[in-house]
Amino acid sequence: MRNPKNSLNRTVYTRLSGRSTDRLLRCERLEDRQLLAAVVVTTSPLSGSPSVPVDTNIEATFDTTILPAAVTDQSVVVHGRQSGRLLSSIGDITSLAGVGPLVALNPAEGFHPGEFVQVTATADLLDNLSVAVTPHVWDFRTATAGGSGTFRDSGQQFGSATGWHVALGDVDSDGDLDAIVTNLQVVGHPLQVSRLWLNQSGQQGGIAGQFVDSGQSLDNTRPHDLALGDLDGDGDLDIFFGNSTGVANTVWLNQGGQQGGAEGVFANSGQLLGNSHTRGVALGDLDGDGDLDAFVANRNAQANRVWINQGGVQGGTGGQFVDSDQLLGSSTSYDVELGDLDGDGDLDAFVANQEFVTATTREPNIVWVNDGSGTFSDNGQLLGDSLSRAVSLGDLDHDGDLDAFVANRFANRIWLNQGGAQSGAAGQFVDSGQALGNLNSHHATIGDLDGDGDLDAFVANFGNGAANKVWTNQGGRQGGTAGQYSDSGQSLGSSDSRGVALGDLDNDGDLDAFVVNRSTGQTDRVWLNQDRSADFDLDDDVDGADFLAWQRGFGTPMPNVSRMDGDADFDTDVDAIDLSIWEDQYSSGTGPLVGELSAVGFDTTVIGLLASTSPDAALIDAAMALDWLGVVDNDAEAMVVVAAKLQAVEADSVLGHHDLGPATVDGESNTSVASSSETENHDLLWFADELLGRVFG
Repeated sequence: MRNPKNSLNRTVYTRLSGRSTDRLLRCERLEDRQLLAAVVVTTSPLSGSPSVPVDTNIEATFDTTILPAAVTDQSVVVHGRQSGRLLSSIGDITSLAGVGPLVALNPAEGFHPGEFVQVTATADLLDNLSVAVTPHVWDFRTATAGGSGTFRDSGQQFGSATGWHVALGDVDSDGDLDAIVTNLQVVGHPLQVSRLWLNQSGQQGGIAGQFVDSGQSLDNTRPHDLALGDLDGDGDLDIFFGNSTGVANTVWLNQGGQQGGAEGVFANSGQLLGNSHTRGVALGDLDGDGDLDAFVANRNAQANRVWINQGGVQGGTGGQFVDSDQLLGSSTSYDVELGDLDGDGDLDAFVANQEFVTATTREPNIVWVNDGSGTFSDNGQLLGDSLSRAVSLGDLDHDGDLDAFVANRFANRIWLNQGGAQSGAAGQFVDSGQALGNLNSHHATIGDLDGDGDLDAFVANFGNGAANKVWTNQGGRQGGTAGQYSDSGQSLGSSDSRGVALGDLDNDGDLDAFVVNRSTGQTDRVWLNQDRSADFDLDDDVDGADFLAWQRGFGTPMPNVSRMDGDADFDTDVDAIDLSIWEDQYSSGTGPLVGELSAVGFDTTVIGLLASTSPDAALIDAAMALDWLGVVDNDAEAMVVVAAKLQAVEADSVLGHHDLGPATVDGESNTSVASSSETENHDLLWFADELLGRVFG
């Protein structure tokens, strides 16, 4: 057994009495011993897993039996980044028990698709000798479903051109994701406040993915960054704001939990945390006691800071923070992400730095290693010299450890953790050699955008009309190597984008993007991921061709696909009204078609010629024909011929006919309907049969 802490090792003498003599016997006290604390040997899901079912159970297996009475929601703590902390008292947990060495928790409801979830087995867990276990922290991401990875602008515009960053979470606990945007003052304009935009599909009774200003005026002290998390442990999401220019960081508490007010309404806690120029904030359980602490990245050669939540082992009030007094570096840090980089059961920090050291050298990124108590040390790595703006951690190469996607002022970089397939030391990083783009990237967020189980990236770019980009991981349905990235070819907008957050905004199971823009005349945007199940032409994207193929092939409205690309009037179904809206846009040379044809190589002159020549649906039919038959060469004359032929034989009727038999197939090796010298209808019927075969196969 464990001896009292003040016991000493000393020699003791005692007298033994016998019948004939007394003797002194020398007895030596044994050295103090302490039983080893139980440790986690495996978890489910595994730490860093990138694609776990949303309805997963959570388990930890120890190296010894756990005392069942010690298994509570205070000893096994689960935080969802978008949903908050799970508590038995409010019905979040169906079952929580310990059986032998196994501790298992069954959530009452699934997590959000693509949600980041953190679990802590705290020292409140006891083994069967009532000895506290060694705390263990791990995290995972939930799976997505149905997304194509192709994004369309939802058409919504909000904000005041002063946005800097955004975080998504269900702040009013109604089942959908809301958005909080930090706004900065622009010179010559009034001081701006941060805004909460409420998703309208839950208690608001509206359409998923549509946002309305809540009317709340949140932090107005120049916040650069923010993070959502259940800071006071009452089951709802609170806000930690990171403020700039020497203004103290602030904590805003959701009033819906222990505060007894309305969920989704926030009040300033009154805390003034530091006076640094903060650019990045990350929340996580840094000391293994079940509550969320804050790692703050500061710029202008100011040290990064760790703020410890007082609600756990500190015995204070949850949601109240105290500076740990650690001074971590003296760089110009722009961002920080937390994760168990070295696989030892606690959260480490990857810090992205941006500053010139000399005219030709730049600050490297740094990894800070946690000793388990929330105390950090530099592990000596100097990672890159690319003026880094943001970092996102995840298992990019699917080998069981956390890698880093770093957004830079120039080419973005992938840093691979050497602890998995590389068979090196966990927590040591090597540049993968990939240089992704050459734009001024300001933020990057990873998530499974195309629903194939690996982590893709949405990158927000800034300056000179640079479009945002989607980088697709090649390890899933692309059939390539996990951790290798390819540009999806999408150019999403032309604003000066500062921040992006991913989440299932329209409740269809895939990840959409909320993008924050910051320049005069630019507003924030929502980009909706298009449902892969609507990819009727099997070309790995969802566009107007799929919509019209359905309409013309079946002659009926497309079923409810929850804000699929064709839902032009945002009423959650696709019908004749949407068809009319789309065709009006086509004939006027405006709307989705312009961007669609531009993306595959048509210039604006050709688009205009098509629009003026084909005032009805033949325009999109012509584009469909050229796309499917591989003729995308800006040949306006050829396209007009196709459009005219389709009009001449009432293409809608032909494409709507399901019983085209082999006799109607042309059989010629034409590369293009337009370029064929034949003008008979069997050429068009050959095309129609080919179209129907590919779409409805």
